[in-house]
Amino acid sequence: MLLEPLKIKDNLILSNRIYMPSMHLSYADSKGAITKKFIRFYEERAKGGVGMIVIGGCNFSEFSGGAPTMPNLGSDEFIPGLREFADTIHQYGTKCAAQLYHAGRFGVIGELVAPSECDAPFARKVARELTIKEIEQIVEDYGLASARLKEAGFDAVQVCGNTGYLPCQFLSPLINKRKDRYGGETLEERMTFLYEVIKSIRDHVGDFPLIWRMPHDDLVPGSLSFKDWKKVAPLLEKAGVDVLDIAGAWHTSKTPQLTSNVPHGAFSFMTYEIRKTVNIPVVECHRIHDLQTAEKLLKNNYCDLIGWGRPLICDPYIVQKVKECRYDDIRWCIGCAQGCFDMVFEAQPITCLQNPAAGREDQYAITPAKEKKKILVIGGGVGGMEAAMVAKMRGHDVILYEKDSYLGGAFYLAAIPPGRQEFMRAIDWLKNQLDKLRVNVILNTECTLDIVKKINPDEIVYAAGGKDIIPPIKGIDLPHVVKAKDVLLGNVLLKDDIVIIGGGATGVETALYVSEMGSISSEIAMFMIQHKVLSIDEALHYYRKGLKNVTIIDILPKLGGNIGRSTRWTMMKDLRYKEIRQLTSSEVLEITVDNVIVKTGDKIQEIKADNVIIATGVKKDREFADKLKESGFQIRIIGDAKKPRKALDAINDGYKAGLRV
Repeated sequence: MLLEPLKIKDNLILSNRIYMPSMHLSYADSKGAITKKFIRFYEERAKGGVGMIVIGGCNFSEFSGGAPTMPNLGSDEFIPGLREFADTIHQYGTKCAAQLYHAGRFGVIGELVAPSECDAPFARKVARELTIKEIEQIVEDYGLASARLKEAGFDAVQVCGNTGYLPCQFLSPLINKRKDRYGGETLEERMTFLYEVIKSIRDHVGDFPLIWRMPHDDLVPGSLSFKDWKKVAPLLEKAGVDVLDIAGAWHTSKTPQLTSNVPHGAFSFMTYEIRKTVNIPVVECHRIHDLQTAEKLLKNNYCDLIGWGRPLICDPYIVQKVKECRYDDIRWCIGCAQGCFDMVFEAQPITCLQNPAAGREDQYAITPAKEKKKILVIGGGVGGMEAAMVAKMRGHDVILYEKDSYLGGAFYLAAIPPGRQEFMRAIDWLKNQLDKLRVNVILNTECTLDIVKKINPDEIVYAAGGKDIIPPIKGIDLPHVVKAKDVLLGNVLLKDDIVIIGGGATGVETALYVSEMGSISSEIAMFMIQHKVLSIDEALHYYRKGLKNVTIIDILPKLGGNIGRSTRWTMMKDLRYKEIRQLTSSEVLEITVDNVIVKTGDKIQEIKADNVIIATGVKKDREFADKLKESGFQIRIIGDAKKPRKALDAINDGYKAGLRV
């Protein structure tokens, strides 16, 4: 069903059911004008066969509150750039829309406003209450911006009415305390602002298709649930909305929505409930990161369109590959958030851990090498694999050496803890491509100087990774003290009381992995509940806390400092849920046969430890690389061997190395 066309209205027919929802890219210029980079990014997705693309959010009103690098629809001066975008996208048979974004209290710049005075969590200040006159102007601005889109040749307009932005704020009893016509005790009364926005758009553009983006559920106590949104959906349809785009909860929700630990299609049952109340097409977004889930949702009438945002950042050609039945060539998003949402938090242009060319389509284009060379890649982590793949695609002869029995390096280990297994898809995809390209991959072999001399490569990509940091702690050489790598590979017998030294990403991931080793699975918990072997509370205890006592210690004041902002909070929440003891700003003084002696402030304590796991990170290791240079070989150092960083940086390094050899 993915490839079937869909008629939304007589003036809007999509060639397939793949819909690319709006995302903040930071690709517009400082005034919000569409740039060449912006157009090229979306052109690649249109070329890949996407049925419809929605750009934005777009600022359009004085108090929108969005970042300057969002597209701007607040003036006629932006119409030429929008027209160029629409003309480019239409060349490939793809339809396009733009999202009208008003952040309200969720704004980040300028004076922030809301239906009623309230906190503005992202700007950390107070949003003032809108006046009647200001509300009426915002309503008018929605209509004016829609008219500009229609003039620019777009196919539809979308209102951003989800994730807690202004329309949500008018609906929510938590935020809207007004006593005038824009407030009220009932949901119907608080719909007034939404009704006026829809009417304004219709007054300015007539039958122009209108999409409304709404949440699955606010997932904020005291605000709207999916049961409330079931009541809102038919009201929106009756008021004149043509498509419902259902995506996500409020940004302040404490429920993970986008990270890799969220099950595929987790919120789709809510969409199904909402869809039953309307007769217009419905889009389902969020964590639909495989074909099976997408097809199942369509075939079982959960939705009419599949929203792929991050998957299409990761692989612009998903639709084309589906058409050509090249299913194993699809490079699926793994929900890591390193290149997308983490970049949004840092106010930087987005990219992708797996697709370094995202947003750099022209400068990162893979072109044939002018001269065929023999390339040796030392190290089979994701950076080395990426370098080998790109170099081979350019026509070089490539050989890759990896000392371990597996490919993926540190990323392979990061894929082992609970909630991170999806990371393995990135490694499997690279392995598949190396196999298809017939790259000579040699495992279980340390690449020595004699081997390099025998191969005599024209260039070497050195991706051998970093060297473990072993802190100078008394007792660290005792037999029950092991490295995190050995634990994650299953080479260590784990007993009851476990202490992890090091609270960075590896330490946190290892703590969650170790805790799970003493817990029952969710499947077993449900079996025990169903057959009344355990009560719900008892089953949750064994699923949650399990049988092992885990303590994680770090000298820094907080754990997970090198984990991206969009993921870190979910992992910290998991640590608390699993009742993993956390000792920060703490120094390990000594490891004994039975205990770890720790100093926290002025307090010294002994923590029982059957196993002590070292997870204190890595440092660059260029000893062998320097020998290769001294022997006259041309070498490029990438990844942790260059400087310990994230997988995003390693793959980007590998991609660039593959382009430059």
